[in-house]
Amino acid sequence: MDDSSKTMQTNTPLKIAEYIKDQIDSNKLKVGDKLPSERNLVKELKVSRSSVREAVKHLTTMGYLKSIERRGTFISKDYLDNKYVDFQLNKVLQCAPIFDLMEVRMLLEEKFIVLAIKRISREDIDNLKNILEKIKSSKDDNEEFFKEDLKFHYAIAKATYNEVITEIMKVITKRMDDNKDIFKSSSYKTRKRTIEDFEKIIYHLENGNCKEAEKLYYNHIHLVDDVLKEFLT
Repeated sequence: MDDSSKTMQTNTPLKIAEYIKDQIDSNKLKVGDKLPSERNLVKELKVSRSSVREAVKHLTTMGYLKSIERRGTFISKDYLDNKYVDFQLNKVLQCAPIFDLMEVRMLLEEKFIVLAIKRISREDIDNLKNILEKIKSSKDDNEEFFKEDLKFHYAIAKATYNEVITEIMKVITKRMDDNKDIFKSSSYKTRKRTIEDFEKIIYHLENGNCKEAEKLYYNHIHLVDDVLKEFLT
């Protein structure tokens, strides 16, 4: 592992798992390599032993790692199959019509908001606030507004702390960005409402008002879908 790992400041299992996964995806850790010991990871990443154990457990479940009794934990060849599935998903979504893409997005977001509400952290809420401030400061810049709007939705997906949801949402937002001219052209109609909705959503997330946050998020994504359909049909 490279020296950049020494600057890691987080103690969350998800961030540790993402770091190890990046090492595997970038081929710094190869199939068959033994994962550094728990003690070395704790020392190198400056994190707790329990966080490392949780991260390793998470990556083992995903097929990135394989534990062999009395030998240690190794990079599994199964992760190559995971990468193939990611590629196939990306390929399908790259070819999907806009309405199909929105349909998948809505189905996904309607479900993951419930998980995000339960698992969201203080850090996640602060991140949402920062994104909202950038949305407000974008003024009449539709491109900037669209970019930060996507970041807000992706940040909610990440707040689920579910790797599969996060990866799927990453592909969806990339596909939307590839077709940003279509989405930008309708965003001016939702700008004011979006800012109002996001402010209320953050408020309810911060105060643990689960039902209110869920309802607002549901109404918001349906508004965006309605406006987009009106624009395209």
